[in-house]
Amino acid sequence: MSEEHAADFLVNKELKDFVFDLHDATRRSYMTEEIRRLYEVEFVDMSEKYCDKTPWPSTEAMSRQCIGMDGKADALFLCIYKELAYRHLFAKLKANAQDRDEAWSNYCELFDRLLAQDDLQTQLTPGWVFDILHEFVYQFQSFCQTRGGRHTGIKTSPFLDDEDSPHENIEAFPPDDQQSSWQASIVIGYLHEFAKYATAKKAPSQLHKEFGYFALAARCRLETLLGDYGAAVDCLACLTDPLDETCPLAQVWSCRLNVLYHLGFALLMLERYTDAIKVLDALIAPLARLHKAYGGFTQRALPPASPPPEQVQKSFDRSLGLLALAHHLSSGGKAKRHTDLGIDDASKHAIKEKFADKLALIDQIQIVSTSSEAGTKSLTILASLLTASCPKIIVPAAHSLPTLSSPLKADNPEIHAAADLPSAPVSTSKHGQLDAYNQQIRLFTSHVQHYLRLAKIRSYLQLYTSIGIEKLARFNDASPQTFHAQLIGLKHTMLLKCLPPGTSIPTTGISTTSPATQDEIDLVSTPHAESTSQGSIYATSLLDLHFYVDGDMIHVNEPKGIVRYDDFFIRQINKFRGTTHMLLQKPAYKAPNLVTPAGGRD
Repeated sequence: MSEEHAADFLVNKELKDFVFDLHDATRRSYMTEEIRRLYEVEFVDMSEKYCDKTPWPSTEAMSRQCIGMDGKADALFLCIYKELAYRHLFAKLKANAQDRDEAWSNYCELFDRLLAQDDLQTQLTPGWVFDILHEFVYQFQSFCQTRGGRHTGIKTSPFLDDEDSPHENIEAFPPDDQQSSWQASIVIGYLHEFAKYATAKKAPSQLHKEFGYFALAARCRLETLLGDYGAAVDCLACLTDPLDETCPLAQVWSCRLNVLYHLGFALLMLERYTDAIKVLDALIAPLARLHKAYGGFTQRALPPASPPPEQVQKSFDRSLGLLALAHHLSSGGKAKRHTDLGIDDASKHAIKEKFADKLALIDQIQIVSTSSEAGTKSLTILASLLTASCPKIIVPAAHSLPTLSSPLKADNPEIHAAADLPSAPVSTSKHGQLDAYNQQIRLFTSHVQHYLRLAKIRSYLQLYTSIGIEKLARFNDASPQTFHAQLIGLKHTMLLKCLPPGTSIPTTGISTTSPATQDEIDLVSTPHAESTSQGSIYATSLLDLHFYVDGDMIHVNEPKGIVRYDDFFIRQINKFRGTTHMLLQKPAYKAPNLVTPAGGRD
């Protein structure tokens, strides 16, 4: 008996029948509902019943169950089966470096066969395609995190959660100069090649078209993890509107959840707060309604084939934290403002319920200077929100980065010494993923620190209609020249990047919270457009303060009142729609029979 036949003999019959049915459905019959049932239901049940503590059988043991038209084992399907087996291995069991390398080789073989377009007779569900590419990026992320942990002498980074923690022993990794698998250039290259099918007029097959669309989602996530936020936004430029529920990415619920979260974070780090609010609100509003209707995220409340409820809860909390940050920074640190940036009522209620105490504390703080205790508390609260909400940044290379003992210490040691900073990781080596994390926190806190420095100037300007530069400079213990530069910084801080009036869908593939009206653009003394590779993004002030300098005098004007009626009408429409729905659920009113019986009196 050959080794292949011996391995086949030892496999459970139900597992062999499952693989046979899966091969038949994906490669011969092409029954979509059958493929969905086998992948989303049967595979999970078989894994829990027969492979809960063991890996799935090898491809050699299953090769007799997937014979192709040429009478030989179906090589393409075996790659798809092996991807399923490795996904189960990394999720349920403890893998090692060899498993990681073999999984990489299988991904390369699978993607090379698909890109070669030699065999177009394969059908997978959209959710399956997304899971393949999502797992591909996840394993690359896990590899980078684990390799960084090996350099620092720790098994896992302290800022990784259970969802992102790698499984294998890090000591088993070969030296960096001998590492040929999971190279960042190849990973991005595969996603880039698949993404071409999304914009092609005619893709080789429906499967290639789906790989193209979901490669855009995977690349958006990957670019965000690598810290290239501009590329994360630009890679979705070919989509008409990723927020629309008719978008191809929205056909898989977990894909839409993933894309909007990473896109919203990228826009937040680019200081495009209005766009970040639009993206994150589109994600949070329906989730907040589900949470309120069912009293939490339960399997019954979520769509079919959605992530586990605890994972959805974690994504909801992270996205809510990012939305709270974007709204607070875009509103100039004020809870109330003349425009609410179009945030849904469900989202506003969720923010108020979870973060009202933190944001109210910031509003009550009297900021005196950046080294003051009040300014330190504000910075600490905002940094803690970002720490709890941001994704896990990775470094694709093993080369050293500038070592940062803390994300805040390098910029202001006084703040670091005075504040009880959030539990940010500390890097003790010039290698490691913690440095990348610290750099992203520094990028965010540098902008927040600049805002805190200028908050005192802003508070003085709110008290005057006109004041001399020299007088206001004395109030701030600065020379007129230095204070003039600070005024320019304040003006820049007040400008928010948004789209021209009447534009709903930008060429970067995202839309603003609410298109800026001409009145809003008139609030800026000198509105200007910033030319980018994708088009023009206008800078417009949406804050409650407008000032300009004329000679040695600063003049402060009251902002024009901007009256919006859309929110009122939307609330009333939703209210009456609910009332109408409730009335339709009641049984029809049946009038009593008032006809006089025969022979009776009138």
